[in-house]
Amino acid sequence: MQMIQIKRLTILSAAVLGAVLGGDAHGQTPRPRFEARPFVGAYFPTGDHRDLLSDAIAVGLQGGYAISPHLSLVATFGLTTSSDKRIPLDDDLDLFSYDIGAELSKELALGDRGITLSPFVGVGAGGRTYDYRDRGTSSETNFAGYGAIGGQLRLGTVGVRVEARDYVSSFKGLTGELRERS
Repeated sequence: MQMIQIKRLTILSAAVLGAVLGGDAHGQTPRPRFEARPFVGAYFPTGDHRDLLSDAIAVGLQGGYAISPHLSLVATFGLTTSSDKRIPLDDDLDLFSYDIGAELSKELALGDRGITLSPFVGVGAGGRTYDYRDRGTSSETNFAGYGAIGGQLRLGTVGVRVEARDYVSSFKGLTGELRERS
């Protein structure tokens, strides 16, 4: 099952990379060098985390700085309020994600009205802190790495962005048992 997901992500990444390295967009509004992107998304635990943590809403802020027309540095901070499926009461878990990375993208013009589509791929690293809100336990912080793929539709300086990320991290949980992959 895991190999199928890796193959799909590889094929999708290759398609986006092909679009990124393709032709230029002409006549659009110049892209701003710095972007602030508030976001709302979904957290779907995978691997061993699927049995441990519940699906949840994720909110946060991402900042992007364009080094060149095709390369941007990004920094992201997010909060997810999940729950530990193994604990019947006091199971609220705050998951804080924070990372920095790089994105490779290319703006493609969609017609002559200044609308652009920017497919992108990205990688980065940072950390995740797991904190049980209603328990007297200590929080746990672990290294996390990610791969991202998506696109941004923009009209002038306003845009809508769709991004999918796959994180690799670990979480020991209350039992002290190492849980891999989220």
